[in-house]
Amino acid sequence: MNSTNSNPLTSVATGNAHIKSILIFLAASILSACLLAFSGRWSLVREPDSESYVHFDWSSWHGVLGGIRTPGYPAIVHWVASSVGLEAIPMFHWLMMVVATAVLCWGFRCIGFPLLTATFTSVPLLFSRSLWDLGPSLASDSPAIALAILSIGIFLGVLASPRAHSRWISLSIACMSTLLVRPAYLFLIPLLPVLALWLMRFVFQRTTRASVLISLSMGAVLLTPLFGYAMLRLASIGEFGFVSFAGYNLIGITGQYLEPADIPKLPEEVRELAYEIIANRDGMDDYAPPETYEATVHLFNPTVWRMADPAAKKLLGDDTALCNRRLRQLAIASFQLHRPQYAHWLLHNSRSMLDQLLRNACSDLSAKGSMLGVLFALLFTAVSPNPVRAWRDERESAGMTERDAASEPVSSFMRPSRQLHTIAWIVIGFTLAKGLLVILVEPALGRYVIAVGCLIPCLIGWVCYHLASLILRNP
Repeated sequence: MNSTNSNPLTSVATGNAHIKSILIFLAASILSACLLAFSGRWSLVREPDSESYVHFDWSSWHGVLGGIRTPGYPAIVHWVASSVGLEAIPMFHWLMMVVATAVLCWGFRCIGFPLLTATFTSVPLLFSRSLWDLGPSLASDSPAIALAILSIGIFLGVLASPRAHSRWISLSIACMSTLLVRPAYLFLIPLLPVLALWLMRFVFQRTTRASVLISLSMGAVLLTPLFGYAMLRLASIGEFGFVSFAGYNLIGITGQYLEPADIPKLPEEVRELAYEIIANRDGMDDYAPPETYEATVHLFNPTVWRMADPAAKKLLGDDTALCNRRLRQLAIASFQLHRPQYAHWLLHNSRSMLDQLLRNACSDLSAKGSMLGVLFALLFTAVSPNPVRAWRDERESAGMTERDAASEPVSSFMRPSRQLHTIAWIVIGFTLAKGLLVILVEPALGRYVIAVGCLIPCLIGWVCYHLASLILRNP
């Protein structure tokens, strides 16, 4: 056995850290629940699209696999409604975030974060905008974020122990569950293998061969259920893909650029559809041309649901898969005719998203949640018998284990610099991948931006905890 592990001082420090970590997590969870309850955020909020989840068509394979919704969140809504009542949805969203936060904390521990560091890096999520702003809504945003965070936690566990087959299986299930709840997280499929390659090679300093092998294995594990689901849809409804919705998103942007003069330039299959969309637009009393970015954002939903969707259904019937294909074909054709307008949209949409991310991190509940993490750090460290000694014991035990594990990059503990690199690359990778997906096909609305920056509180929490620790060490 490792001599460090048999050191009584190290064992005592680790035991104290375990107790403090559990107390901190429980206190954060209770405080989060109380704040949500007292501020009215456990009262269910119905959104305009909530009914599509409540009244999901479970009657046939075509209804389950051929609509604009994947069956994941409707299944959650059905189970909660039948077991405890629909009004419990916000509490269930909170519970999902608590579980996800705990799994992420476990993931940080697996790759070497000390107990208290892992805890304070994770608990700000319990006070983040992804739970506070989105949790009360009967919509898939909050649970999808929770499942994505849970997937990241299991992903870290896989990196720490690549030979643990149960972790690979859990990662596959977690990612697929995230996609079934909200397909907008399809970016996880390419992101996680790329992150695995980068972290294993350049942060954990594995060999190139080992890093590539883990990355390729992760890609195969994540793609297999996705491919199986796409094949099931092909066999059931004749469409190979994950969901019949990409055309609706794209038409919301490029459909705004359609003009009567464009119709002869379009593919013959979609000319009549374009004509009907323009006719619906002309019949709108409150229509204003998309001459500014703000006007384009305002027109996104009307273009989809008041122009394009009725036009497609009028010509093609209620076959959602067919409507989606035709709308996607028209959206791409319109993009090819109006590339300068789309480039202008991308520029301003990116700028809007960056602005919102910075404001959220600096002044909204994400930052407040991280500041609560600082208060937890100060409080629980201050009430320990010897706060400075407790923090030093954790650092010393980390250093001793790291020396003994010099040949093992993913060790029991990590230096703070390696911790920062790890959490920073995860946050940057997730934010860029999710952000790119949003700005390409959707306006940078608040709920989308919250999902893009959902892991930023973890980075802020890590920085705040280490700043608080330095202050306590050097009063």
